[in-house]
Amino acid sequence: MTHAVAGVDVLVAGGGAAGVAAAIGAAQAGARVALLERQGSCGGMATSALVGTVCGLYTRAPAGRARWVHDGLPRAFGERLAADSGTSVEVTRDGLHYLPYAPLAFRVLCDRLLDAHGVSVWLHTQLIGVERTAGEVTAVRAWSWDRELRAEVAALVDTTGTASASTLAGATVADDGTHQAPALVAALADVAPCETFALKLALTREVLRGVADGALPPDAEALSIVPGSHQGGRVLLKLGLRGGMDGHAEELSRLERRGRAELTTIVAWLRARLPELAAVAIVDVAAQVGVRTGRRPVGRAVLGDDDVRGCRRHDDAVARGGWPVERWGIDARPDLELLPEGATYDIPAGACRSVDVDNLWFAGRNLSASATAIASARVIGTCLATGYAAGTLAAHHAAGHAPADAIAAARAGLGMG
Repeated sequence: MTHAVAGVDVLVAGGGAAGVAAAIGAAQAGARVALLERQGSCGGMATSALVGTVCGLYTRAPAGRARWVHDGLPRAFGERLAADSGTSVEVTRDGLHYLPYAPLAFRVLCDRLLDAHGVSVWLHTQLIGVERTAGEVTAVRAWSWDRELRAEVAALVDTTGTASASTLAGATVADDGTHQAPALVAALADVAPCETFALKLALTREVLRGVADGALPPDAEALSIVPGSHQGGRVLLKLGLRGGMDGHAEELSRLERRGRAELTTIVAWLRARLPELAAVAIVDVAAQVGVRTGRRPVGRAVLGDDDVRGCRRHDDAVARGGWPVERWGIDARPDLELLPEGATYDIPAGACRSVDVDNLWFAGRNLSASATAIASARVIGTCLATGYAAGTLAAHHAAGHAPADAIAAARAGLGMG
C-alpha cells in the first residue's frame, strides 16, 4: 500500500551538505519542504565518509588573511561547526584555508538547522520513482523503511551526488568517464603524544618499506593523515584506493570491503613499528568510501573549465567557488590547479537547473559542470552555497515567481548583493 504525503512544495533528494542547504534555502523562501536521505543521519560524505575537513569556505590567501567566499548560510554553518567541534581554521603552505570538524558535530548541526527551519526530514528513505507531466515533475515515490510513500510536488532538487533523482525524472544526464580515485578513512585512538609532522614522516617511511617488502598492498603508498585530525590522541588516516571507480554498487562494495581489509593490515603493521602508534586501535571506519566524481545532470548552463580557471563572472550568478581544481589519483596528495590569491569564480543559475525538466534543480556534486570544474566545485563549502541557491530557486519557481526575482533572492541569501 502506498501512503500519500501531503503538504510538500519542494522535495530535496539527498541529505548531504548540498541537500541540507537546499532544504534550508527553500524553507527560508517560504516553501513547505521535505528532505529524503537514505542513511540514518544527514551529512552525506562529510559524515558517512569521515571527510574530516570543510574546504571551499574561504579564498586563497596567506595565513590569517583569507576572507569568506560567501556570507549567509555557508558562513553561519562554518562558524557554528567550528564552535561545536572545538576546531579552528587551518592553512596550507599554498594559502588554502580549511576547517577541520568533528563528524558528530556535523550531523547534529544538520539536525538542528533543519528542525529550526521546519523541514520535514525522512531518513532511511530512498527515491524510487519520479512522475512527470508535460516536461515537469508532478510527484515522487520513495521507499521509506518498510513502506512506499508518494508526494505531489511543485519542484524537485537533486542532491543525491549520483544524479539519481534526475535519472528517475528522465532528465539528460552525462558521464564524462572521468572518475577520481576514491578513499576510505579510519579513525584511530590512543596515539602517543607527538608532533604531526614527525608522525607523517615516520608513517610514510614505514609504509614505503612495507610496500617494498611486499608486506603491504600498493594502496598503502596513498595513505595520509587527514589535515587537522591529529589531536587529543586521535587521528584520521585516509587510504586512497587505486584502480578507479565506475560508480556502480558492485564496484563500491568491492572497494569498501578491500579498503577495510587493507586498513586493518596497514594499522597492524604500523603498530608493530612506530612507537607513536604502538597502542592505537581503530575505533571507526567510514561507513562508505569517499566518492569524489561521477554522473551529473546536464543543466541550462554548464560550469566550464574556463569559468573556473579564468575566474569568470556571470550576470545570473547564484553562488561562487574559491577552491582550486583538485584531482586525486594514485598518490597521497592531490594535483592542484590553484586560483590566484583572493580570487573566486561565478556559478550561473543555469548550472543548477535541468536543461529539459522545467522544475528540476541540482547542486553539490550534481552541479552541471565539466570534469575540471566539478573538481573544484564539489567541495563541502561550495556545496553549501550551490545547495542553498538551488533550494531558493526551486522554492521561488514553486511559488510562481519570476526567475530574476529567484536569482536575486539566492544572491541576497549568500551575501552576493
